[in-house]
Amino acid sequence: MADAGVRYGPTALTGTSATLGTVGAATTLTIRNIHICNETSAGVLAVLSIGTDGAGKRILGPNLNIPANSVYDWSGFMIVAATEIITGWASVASSLTITVSGILTT
Repeated sequence: MADAGVRYGPTALTGTSATLGTVGAATTLTIRNIHICNETSAGVLAVLSIGTDGAGKRILGPNLNIPANSVYDWSGFMIVAATEIITGWASVASSLTITVSGILTT
């Protein structure tokens, strides 16, 4: 097994669910940090899912409010299996910037 650091983003969240990253075949991702930045003058809701967006797949949201001119940081240990995708969206398109980092194990 080999480990390597990985980062998805920084990227602006859209107003509809979009893929932020895909874990490769025969690989797992251990998410260690999620950083969301709101540089607008209003609070914005953020949603992050493993797999396509929907109930039972969300790891953040649907009512996670990122206040105006602030950041949200999560750190921990979350496994994403081979070929799974990470998706996200914001209640206002292009208002939040997200960065997901972790460790890929092959």
